[in-house]
Amino acid sequence: MKHLFIKSVVLYLAVFSTSAFAEKLVIKGEPLVLEQKDGTFIVPDTYKVQNFQYVIINGKKRACFVDKQPDLVNLDVISINVLIGQEKATWNCYSPDPVFFVIQQE
Repeated sequence: MKHLFIKSVVLYLAVFSTSAFAEKLVIKGEPLVLEQKDGTFIVPDTYKVQNFQYVIINGKKRACFVDKQPDLVNLDVISINVLIGQEKATWNCYSPDPVFFVIQQE
């Protein structure tokens, strides 16, 4: 009976503990500093298209994505309008919580 209970607990933890199996997003390098002008954030010329962008907005570091990230729903998020060259876009920017992100300085 004791072994059955232990196996049940282990199975429960394996099935319902998704964060234990989730891969963390790796952030490399220094964040871009975004400047705001008339309600729009200007992306520097050094910007390179990536899956997400590590930025500083109003003094706070954030990881920004074009699409909302369902796995990050519990994190602090803001949506910002950005200008990349002549193109406008909306980014969803999340606080880089260490549960979901690993920051590597280059």
